[in-house]
Formats: sequence, structure tokens, C-alpha cells
Amino acid sequence: MNFLNLMLKFNMSIFCLCMLFSALGYVIGSANSAIIITKLLYRKDIRFFGDGNAGTTNVFENINKFVGITVFCIDFLKGMISYHLALQPFFDDNYQAIIMSSVILGHDFPLFFELRGGTGITSLLGGIFAIDRNLALLVFSFFTFMFFVMNLLHLKIFGFNYLEESEALSFLFAIYLIFLRSTNILAKKYFLISLTIIVFKHRYRVLNMLRSKGAIKG
Repeated sequence: MNFLNLMLKFNMSIFCLCMLFSALGYVIGSANSAIIITKLLYRKDIRFFGDGNAGTTNVFENINKFVGITVFCIDFLKGMISYHLALQPFFDDNYQAIIMSSVILGHDFPLFFELRGGTGITSLLGGIFAIDRNLALLVFSFFTFMFFVMNLLHLKIFGFNYLEESEALSFLFAIYLIFLRSTNILAKKYFLISLTIIVFKHRYRVLNMLRSKGAIKG
């Protein structure tokens, strides 16, 4: 009985630590670089431009490429930080996936900016890079190739601009690689939780796209 009580207390302690680290991850994710940089440099809120998304793509298209690259690097770094935050010897891969995904939650629903953030895809890529560098580089190479092809052949599948088209295809490619080809359990769990957050954040846009393609009615 004493052993069971001890194990229960230990598990509760680990759970509380996970919540604490997740809260820290959420705060890190809430520091939205797209909003902060555009407000500091241009006194503009990126959420009132383009598609209203506070992320790399919108900054790249509606502010300038240099700032867009800067935002990309910061958001990518946030994903890598989430991995090292979760990489504690007392956390198993379930807790690690939750802690890493908390950064995506903060990026999508930032505490400091009325819960209106970006998609978190760049931070997700940074997290995947920290877990499996080869996997992330393969996805990034696919994105670069598709962006070149889309521009060269003027192809559009989803009705987005070329950059967003390439991102969407790369995201689908990442789903295929992680769930059907990769054997990394942490990558699968992290991606699944993050994917759920991202789809929920952009559920209306996803539904509108599916309706426009005739995939669903109503």
C-alpha cells in the first residue's frame, strides 16, 4: 500500500511538472514574433493585412521578405526550444509531446494578443527538426521544389497563392512521412497533437476550402 501511494505521488508530481513546463511553453509560444516585430518596426498589426494570419507567410507577402525570413527564424527557433524544454529525464514521450505542443497552442492562441495568432506550422517544423533533422530537411526540400514548380507552371490546387499552395502540399507530405514512414514515436505524437490544434484554429478556412472543392456540402 505504501508503495502504491508512493507511485501515485510520483506520478502526480510528474503530471504537475508537465503542466508547469506546458505553461512555460505556452508563454513562449504566445510571444508572437510576427505581431511584435511588425508593431515595433512599422506600427502595424499584421493581423489586419492579407489573410489576417500572424505568421511567416503573411509577413513575407504583406510586409517584406527580410522581415518574413526573420519571423520564420524566430518561430522555427521556438519549435526547437520546445524540444529542449520537454527533453527532461523524468518525462516520457507522452509528456514530451504535450509540452512541445504547448508552444504551438501559444502561437495559435497567444495570451498576449487576444488569442489571435498564426498557424504554428513554422514552429512545428522547428520541433520536428529538433526531433528528426533528416525528416524536417526532407519536408523543407519538398516545399522548395513545389514552390519552384508552382511558380514555373502556374499551378494552383487549393486556390491559394503559390507560397500557401506549397505550404499546404508540404504539410500533406509531412503527414505522409511522419505517420506512414517514420518510426519516431515522439514525432508522431507531437505532430498529431499539433495538427489537432492547427486544424481547430483554422477549421472555418478548412471547411470553406472543402466546400469550394465539393468535398462537403452545406
